[in-house]
Amino acid sequence: MVRFELGAVPAEAPRGPVEVVVRPEQVLVGAGPQGVQGVVAGREFFGHDTLYQLELATGTRLLARLTGSGSHDVGTTVSVGVTGRVQVLPGDRG
Repeated sequence: MVRFELGAVPAEAPRGPVEVVVRPEQVLVGAGPQGVQGVVAGREFFGHDTLYQLELATGTRLLARLTGSGSHDVGTTVSVGVTGRVQVLPGDRG
């Protein structure tokens, strides 16, 4: 289990500082009360899905890829979460 800005998720983590890698398809927008607050900083439509650029209160930026045409406007505050296993890398890679 690893804990990071988006919550606690199942993952094997080395001791010490780590970097958590999350695929855009794993990011949940509209995660409800268990999510963290973020702002939609941008969005791009690709027909079958929408790629959102999100910024968390900490300044962390991440991408979310959601199916459909997208219903969250730029500037909107949304609840952000993550689903599934994440990739965990040692944080002291130089």
